[in-house]
Amino acid sequence: MVEDQSKFELRITDDEMAVILDCTISEANPNEIVPRIKKELEAAGITPVPREEELETLLSWSIKSGTTRISEMSIIEGRPPVPPIDGTIKWAGDFFDEESMVDEKSANGDHILQEVRSVVEKGQLLAHVTLPKEGQEGCDVFGKPIAVRQPKSAEIRSGSNVKVQKGNDRVEYFATTRGRVKWVSGLLAVNREKTISGDVSIAQGHLKCPGPLVIEGDVMAGAEITTGDTIEIQGAVEAAIIRAGGNLIVGKGIAGREDRRIKVEGGIKATYILEGHIESRGDIVVKNEIIQSTLKTQGAVIIPDGQLVGGSVTALGGIVAGEAGSDGHVNTELVVAEDYSLPAKITAKKEKLALLQATHKLLDPMIVKQKEFLLDEPETSKKNLLKAQEAEAAVEKVKAEIEKIEADSRARAKPHILIGRLLYPGTTLCIAGNKVRVNKAVTGPLEAVLSGEKVVLREVAQEVSHESPGKQSNENSCVVNMETEQNPEMKDGHINLFIESAQNLFLSMLRCQANPGKVGIADGVGNPGDITALIGLSGPVRGNVALTFPKETVLAIVNRMLGSKVRVVDDIVADSVAELVNMVAGAAKKKLSSADGLSGEGYVVQHPSKSIWFEVPFTSDLGPFTLQVTFESQKQAPYAST
Repeated sequence: MVEDQSKFELRITDDEMAVILDCTISEANPNEIVPRIKKELEAAGITPVPREEELETLLSWSIKSGTTRISEMSIIEGRPPVPPIDGTIKWAGDFFDEESMVDEKSANGDHILQEVRSVVEKGQLLAHVTLPKEGQEGCDVFGKPIAVRQPKSAEIRSGSNVKVQKGNDRVEYFATTRGRVKWVSGLLAVNREKTISGDVSIAQGHLKCPGPLVIEGDVMAGAEITTGDTIEIQGAVEAAIIRAGGNLIVGKGIAGREDRRIKVEGGIKATYILEGHIESRGDIVVKNEIIQSTLKTQGAVIIPDGQLVGGSVTALGGIVAGEAGSDGHVNTELVVAEDYSLPAKITAKKEKLALLQATHKLLDPMIVKQKEFLLDEPETSKKNLLKAQEAEAAVEKVKAEIEKIEADSRARAKPHILIGRLLYPGTTLCIAGNKVRVNKAVTGPLEAVLSGEKVVLREVAQEVSHESPGKQSNENSCVVNMETEQNPEMKDGHINLFIESAQNLFLSMLRCQANPGKVGIADGVGNPGDITALIGLSGPVRGNVALTFPKETVLAIVNRMLGSKVRVVDDIVADSVAELVNMVAGAAKKKLSSADGLSGEGYVVQHPSKSIWFEVPFTSDLGPFTLQVTFESQKQAPYAST
């Protein structure tokens, strides 16, 4: 009897989607193990088991290829499920700008994108909804079905002046009139614009308009206007009451009064605001000045080229101003990362919650004794039990609403104040409830940020002290120690050389576009990533150049440079990054010292004394990175003391 020389092993993958065969077969009789393989498959419960002829064909392929050793051969495979395709909404135009009313390219508030883009013509396509498609169920090697989820539908409810046209795989929505697109809670509408030529005065009474309103003149003192959408005023506003369901765009300016308030659900754009009392959910963008006004917004207040003097400005989304305060030491309060609307919203929800909890407390025993109730009075008990369950669900719903309101507010908070030119004494800066009062003029650009529980001013190399013995409140006195004076030539000229050098290096060596962000000022070179390379500058301009990379970015860069597949940061990676910063600096400066690669977490590269630091974030196909350049100024500014 001839001994069977064929051996085999069957293995089922972890996901049970394939049966793998490893075997050594007899060249003389390769099919002798086929019956045993089939028998073992049947014993394991595999279904369907392939026919012997199919298995013999698989084995014969190996013999023809000149091998009797089969490894990792998939002989049976399950049927993978086909995932469903969810329905989607595709907008025909960029009608909405939810993040900001400010044109990101100009960053000066000259363009309110939503208002321009949301105007549509009659017959214009607004959007289409692609219909969902069912997936297809799969099965594993045991024949067990693999379910697929149901596809998600996308829905647009058509409102006024919107026509619906259904196709085989999509639903299209068209405007039936010229107007502004309105999209709220899944309802799409086109609101006709109402236009008033000339001025609006108190003689016209309370002017109400459900849709957009365009006023070609001024809004005179004493007028009152309420709209459900955007108001565009081509002239000026003088002490009027205005309520807008959208944005408020004023061609000239706004002059207010305490008893003539403005409340806007969107954002505001104006040339100036004088003694205004304004609440807004979106950004407030002003060109020239904001004077003695009380502004409250859930967005940002943006007046980068103008002056903010007197009054109080509360902006959840931060403040950007050219100047704050005045040389007359006018009391000016700037408050950020604080939601003026949050207390009222939370109080209203908690009052509702208290009522629901009281109702639930009365009905709760019915849940505990439901069996007893159901036995005695089935119908009444069922109704009471349903009420108790509904009350419990309502309580949980309001709790979830409170959590969402608080989470949304936290997400929108931007705890910073940016001053471009000058911060005057008499200005109080408040970030998340922590205050500091400035008593010496400080030149910009500078930023007020929160460091722990202290408000800190950061402009090049400066320190802010706000200790005030004997005071119990968070409002303190600010002492600014200006160590250096910025050299505009360095900022505008030198830093651009390093930016261009980094871009050219990425393009020529890494075949990758590096896109710089805005130049900012940093108070140190930290370590947000895993590796930093630092090189010194010597000669007439002294300082340092640093490149900081997240781990993923630096590995992608080195792998492209070397054509390797490095997965860890080692000496080769550190040397490569040191060479990168050497090349970036070398293209901008001729006299350089040696470069060092610094890897690891939790370190800080210290500034040279009297240093000026600039920071430029970059994005690229290989990942983000940061360029930091510090120059040592040869000129020292006077010390500003209290």
